[in-house]
Amino acid sequence: MDKLEVVCLCEVFDLKQWLGPAFAREAPWLRLLRPEEVSDPASIRHAFAFAPGPEAFAPYPNLALVSSAGAGVDGVLANPSLPADAAVSRVVLEEQGQ
Repeated sequence: MDKLEVVCLCEVFDLKQWLGPAFAREAPWLRLLRPEEVSDPASIRHAFAFAPGPEAFAPYPNLALVSSAGAGVDGVLANPSLPADAAVSRVVLEEQGQ
């Protein structure tokens, strides 16, 4: 079975480095990718984002879901490159309450 590829989009730090080990342990069916690791941007349908740059979503024309790692989704929703038809969700992390 192929793993679901999820691109990690963040301008301030490396999301894959920070959360990759936890995802590998808890969700081994997912493959987190940095933008430079994506070989076919059109195949990416899911993104994991925190403070994405203004053009972060532009390379991914088939993006269907963006999961925000932040405390809210306002920054993702305000991003000018977010596709109008992409769903946005918020990931709840224990560390957010600290």
